Amino acid sequence: MPPFVTGAELTTAFVDLLTGLVLLPFVFVLLSMRGEKTRKNLWALFMGLLSLGNIGGFLIHAPAWSEKTTFIAWFFLYAVMYALLVSFAFLAWYRYYGKLPGKVPSALLLGSFLVCYLLSALSDLIGINGIVVYSVYGLALGLPAMIAFILLAVERKEKGPARFVFILPPLLIGAVFEVIQKGGFTLIVPFDHNGIFHLCLLFACSFLGLAAIEDVKSSGKTENI
Repeated sequence: MPPFVTGAELTTAFVDLLTGLVLLPFVFVLLSMRGEKTRKNLWALFMGLLSLGNIGGFLIHAPAWSEKTTFIAWFFLYAVMYALLVSFAFLAWYRYYGKLPGKVPSALLLGSFLVCYLLSALSDLIGINGIVVYSVYGLALGLPAMIAFILLAVERKEKGPARFVFILPPLLIGAVFEVIQKGGFTLIVPFDHNGIFHLCLLFACSFLGLAAIEDVKSSGKTENI
């Protein structure tokens, strides 16, 4: 095992680990709940990928891996990160339309997933910024998905989507620090702007888990697994 990094980067890595561990119980709670089967399974899949992605972030950033090992690790982590975005898109589609996407939208989602994933995973070899590709793809899928949940809350007065409002403040605060690339503080351990962003994600993800539970609870069905 290689030595760990130090300073604010190590703090950020452990915040990722904490986020991943906090999210794990939500997966088991969702799977054990009574509710609409497809809805709870999609939520559990999404929360599981979110947990795995954060734990993967810790495993990549905390140890000082060799360049080759880091490249391989990112190859697998990008797969989780892109699968997370696609699962959220499928979830939003299902919640808004009451059914899973048809063949054409599914093919478009999975095809774009494959192309963008390969661009990010092989970014070092082809000379592009893989995180930028991921961010653009995330915005393209995530923004319409968020709008769908907002419409569910506003137009249909659904309780689960209404809880999404609580994830917005920490997301916005974290995004500000990430965009300006400045700021930081020390609270026992040092936090830089990236650490603040990940700390905000911890709170946002926790609120998201609560919203998922409320959404499954309010499905009005009695299917178990």
